[in-house]
Amino acid sequence: AADLALDRALEWHGDMRAVHLFGGQAGALLGTLAFAGLKSDPGLHDEAVKLGERITRALGYDGRPPEETLIAPAAPGLMYGHAGVAFALTRLYEETGDVAWLDRAETAIRADLNRCETPPGTESLQVNDGKRLLPYLAGGSAGVALALDRLLLHRERPALHDHRTRLRAAC
Repeated sequence: AADLALDRALEWHGDMRAVHLFGGQAGALLGTLAFAGLKSDPGLHDEAVKLGERITRALGYDGRPPEETLIAPAAPGLMYGHAGVAFALTRLYEETGDVAWLDRAETAIRADLNRCETPPGTESLQVNDGKRLLPYLAGGSAGVALALDRLLLHRERPALHDHRTRLRAAC
């Protein structure tokens, strides 16, 4: 039954237009990686890499102009923003050892960090959604912190460490 569900999901994710983690390409990438590990299936591993490449092309993380084939994250944060993409690309690095995925994950996390600001009288860093500052997990700075924590397990970036400290203050 699990194999049948996986086959159906793999067929479906090729039609997904959203890039984000919640119901998008980044979420499909994480799920595919999980099944690749459970099943020790190199074909699924290759499928996860293809998803990473598709995301990278769609968002222009590889230095080329973004393609319009997929819908880029419109909101910041873990579930619908670049932070979720960063988390998925960091996991792809952990599975492949290819440092290019870390570079792309860093590009993604910086996109959401650029949507953060410091509330007056605080040292915290929170997502600005255009109306208010959000410290939440799904769509706020806590989710950005989670993705940044994962990235910083593999990469030493003093400026990003400062951002992480300020994001944690919001938590």
